[in-house]
Amino acid sequence: MQFDNAWIHHSNVVEAFLADSVCGTLAFGVPATPKARWLVEHVFDYLERKLGHRFDSTTGSHPKDAKRESPKNAKKVPALSFQSLVEAIYLQIGRYNTTPMPDLAGQRPLEAFQRHLRQHWIRWPQGGTARGWQPFCSTVTLPVHRPAKEQRLPFVHFCYARYSGDGLLSLSPDDTRIAIDYDRRDIRTLQARTLQGRPLGTLNGPKTWRRFAHSQATRCWLRQQRREATYAEADPITGYFLAWRHKHKHTARDAAELLSLYLEITANGQPWLAAGEHAKAAMSAKSLEESPQQPNPHRAYRWSPIPYADPRR
Repeated sequence: MQFDNAWIHHSNVVEAFLADSVCGTLAFGVPATPKARWLVEHVFDYLERKLGHRFDSTTGSHPKDAKRESPKNAKKVPALSFQSLVEAIYLQIGRYNTTPMPDLAGQRPLEAFQRHLRQHWIRWPQGGTARGWQPFCSTVTLPVHRPAKEQRLPFVHFCYARYSGDGLLSLSPDDTRIAIDYDRRDIRTLQARTLQGRPLGTLNGPKTWRRFAHSQATRCWLRQQRREATYAEADPITGYFLAWRHKHKHTARDAAELLSLYLEITANGQPWLAAGEHAKAAMSAKSLEESPQQPNPHRAYRWSPIPYADPRR
């Protein structure tokens, strides 16, 4: 089967599908010679003209293409869903296969394909189609955790969450690792099996993640956003001052009011904002004070900023 010499077509998923389902082999041709595979280039050009380049979020044919999406619009989420894009591609391929072609002597591609099936031998894959093709499914091997001090079921860690199920109770103590099959588009549940192939049933994730279907990439993105937000809000007061200073740095009146307020609530009264290593030094400063003239049994506590990591650094 001839393919365009793009890196995405060299994927292991594509090669496994063609080898297992239709017993086919791939032919990418010589790089940088598109005229040698003109039919493949013609089909891809047809899909781009009729479908791909008609969306505002197209990447264009080259980096300087006028149809290429602007950097400002590229930051937004595309309005077209993946399922709608797949359906649109099927419609365009169906239209192409039912259109008479001059290079096929006026025949439609489906008619030419049916003629080849009648006049040539058909290669039938033995057992290849029985397994089915699942391009969005992946398999990973994970260790099994058995907490000795906690009264809970064995579990596995996957994508920042714990997954457990009754099937893990049937594992012997020697089985320390299991194989996990999951769909990358929906990771609320996992299918577990032993390394020998014995099924262990379904493993369920936390209830907080089971309300809506979400992909593995979505959960990783959410965790990354939460981590950045946690670092940015390690000290809300100092973070507020830094954000206010950055926003109103050109206004003398606001800067003076901010400095006055900061000096009132800061333990050492230093005329600078504590961040990073300076915040650590502020923490080590004396925050518990007693009056030397009249001892006070109640210690006076004052606020001092905790270490703050500026996310812009």
